[in-house]
Formats: sequence, C-alpha cells, structure tokens
Amino acid sequence: MCAKHKRTRRHRTRTDAFSDVWEEVLSLLKDRPNMGSTRIMRQLISKHPGRFSAGQTRTLQRRLRAIRAQNGT
Repeated sequence: MCAKHKRTRRHRTRTDAFSDVWEEVLSLLKDRPNMGSTRIMRQLISKHPGRFSAGQTRTLQRRLRAIRAQNGT
C-alpha cells in the first residue's frame, strides 16, 4: 500500500501516559476550570518526578481539549 492510500488509524499506538493520574487531572480542572495544560503538566512533572516530560504537554493539551469540548467549557 503506498503512502497516498495509507489507512487512518482509529486506535492508540502507545499506552496512555496519563491513565494513572487522570483523576488527579480532572480534580485540578474541577477546582480550577481555566487552568492551562502547561501549568497542569508542570504540576504533574513536579509531583511525579521522572514519570512525565515536557514533550508530553501536547498530548495533555489534546486530551484536555476533548474533555472541555465534551463538557462545554
């Protein structure tokens, strides 16, 4: 199959890095609905050293955008 006809994936190719802390992220959003993803990421990095990197901020942004769209916030 050539690149032009490549199928779009509908499944994740990697494990969810935020699955274990997602309730913590939702709690932060509940307390501060306008908190940005960069600030949340900084808190996660400081609270869980060695587990997250700044390079995962974009993934968190996408997840938060989906949650906010779903909740209408």
